[in-house]
Amino acid sequence: MNYEQMSDEDINTEVLRVLYGDVVDYWSLSNCGTYLYDCGPVGDAFYKIELKDYCNNPAHAWSVIFENNISILSPSNVTDEWFAGYGREQIEYEADFYPIEVWAENPLRAAMIVFLMMNGDNDDL
Repeated sequence: MNYEQMSDEDINTEVLRVLYGDVVDYWSLSNCGTYLYDCGPVGDAFYKIELKDYCNNPAHAWSVIFENNISILSPSNVTDEWFAGYGREQIEYEADFYPIEVWAENPLRAAMIVFLMMNGDNDDL
């Protein structure tokens, strides 16, 4: 799956799907558009998942970044893009190695793409 070509909303939905499973597909969007809800199998309950903007809101993205050990590095004089990566290992000559890495203008979006690559098909690796 080419995550770089997806919209922020699609990436946010995919992150929710990884966190909550495919059950997200069966939930309904609230009228106010701020959460998904489900009334349970017989309609006698009310469950909700707040819609989060993982690609643009650090408060929403931080727990995903922290809990999954995703690294973020700021742009340098070589590039104006942010780096996000996972899987730092010490290899020969103490070099850093990230088997999953993404470069993007938005650091949170890059980190969420790394998260999706960690949890999905890794054809892009």
